[in-house]
Amino acid sequence: MARPLKPSVNIQNLLSVERVLIINKHTEKNELIEKLVRKIADDYPDLPADFLLEKILQREQGISTTMDTGLSIPHARVDGIDNFIVALAVAPEGIMDPATPGVPIKVVFLFLSPSDAAFFQKHLQLLSLLSAKFQPEFVERLVSLKTAAQIMHAVAGSV
Repeated sequence: MARPLKPSVNIQNLLSVERVLIINKHTEKNELIEKLVRKIADDYPDLPADFLLEKILQREQGISTTMDTGLSIPHARVDGIDNFIVALAVAPEGIMDPATPGVPIKVVFLFLSPSDAAFFQKHLQLLSLLSAKFQPEFVERLVSLKTAAQIMHAVAGSV
């Protein structure tokens, strides 16, 4: 008997150009996370920004999500949502993560996922997909782009 295919995660359907930021000034990691959370909260008024920020920062205190590729993936599982909610920031100059000194963050892919146990496999799929696709060459390509639309197009076309 053939195994059923696992549902595929499609970033193209999750990310919108309105939730892509380009950061061209010195910013702290937590400040950038807050900007991304506020972008999400603007689109989802039932999700209070302060609550989301607290959940994500608590998660970051446990284990930093900054990878040596220049990608950081802050995330949290949240009650009351039924699909991923994502935002992306590109920081061409890089920002530092106190938890991983010497590793500049150039791309931050923040996501919220449903806390429902049945969704956890998709949560893991997205983490895996992001870590596989956002390798140093792709991160450098993203930081060379000048507009949120270009970044959105590059991410959608490659994932």
